[in-house]
Amino acid sequence: MVLLVLALLSSAAVTAAASASAHMELSDWHRRLTEGWPHLNSTAPLMPLYRRIGWLHMPKSGTSFGTSLVHLANASLPSDAAIGVHTSLDPRMHSSQGIDIILRYPYDQWFRGTFWTKRHTNFADHDALWDGSGWSPNYVGRIFSMFREPSSRARSAYNHFGHSCHSNFSSFEAQMRGTAVTMVTGQRTYGLNCIGCGFNCKPLIPDVKRAVDRLDTFAFVGLVEEWALSICLLHTMHGPTFHSERCNAAEFGNSRKASYKKTSKEDIFALSANDPADEALYAAAKRRFWSDVQWYSVTAASCRQRNCTTD
Repeated sequence: MVLLVLALLSSAAVTAAASASAHMELSDWHRRLTEGWPHLNSTAPLMPLYRRIGWLHMPKSGTSFGTSLVHLANASLPSDAAIGVHTSLDPRMHSSQGIDIILRYPYDQWFRGTFWTKRHTNFADHDALWDGSGWSPNYVGRIFSMFREPSSRARSAYNHFGHSCHSNFSSFEAQMRGTAVTMVTGQRTYGLNCIGCGFNCKPLIPDVKRAVDRLDTFAFVGLVEEWALSICLLHTMHGPTFHSERCNAAEFGNSRKASYKKTSKEDIFALSANDPADEALYAAAKRRFWSDVQWYSVTAASCRQRNCTTD
């Protein structure tokens, strides 16, 4: 009996050690990847506050929004400039669309002092609004973000990330709950902490009230489900500041169109998230979005005049 107990303890220790080793390897992989990125931080002084752009990039909530932000920031960009079109000379950047586009259009040449470049000089990274990310005080009141319906975002995240380290959607979805809230509040430091395999995901209670209150300070709130209207609203609200009041056709491309073949064992489209915290924040984002659409008199006709349609 004693020998059996010792054997079981030994087996458990080996399993735990293997799991810790795997986690370390994955974390080390991410560290080596980010360390390999070129440091492209702008050396220019910051623009006046009203001309700064901080992108809070929720995972699986529209990487293509980066295309709209760069065209908003500089209307003289080539018309086909788009995040996700990999034409840089550095093959390491294929997986980092934000770095790739800045290799092609450097901050100091095209966006002097405009973007929140975050910890790894990647304006498109998934840094949350916490003290160490550099968002405060320089980008308080200048945060731009797209929000996605939580179940849709969870299905996409499971398809892209979770199926590799979770046996089913329910396990993955339970872990990623509150991702949007904790990014807005800064309770977690990185948007992939509870989504990507190998990241450190500590349990906590999402502070919904703080997130909703902070949402009111954002410069722009868009909805993935209302993409074209969101891009039109973006240029209506902020185009006059940057002299970029018209949309560009490149802004309506999808840089990461998902394929759901990876999750064939489950009917991915029938799965729903149980995420009260992110649902509450998404409801607040919808209220803010539709209020801005009304306030700025954004209509189908006004969007056509701005070339902000997919027709």
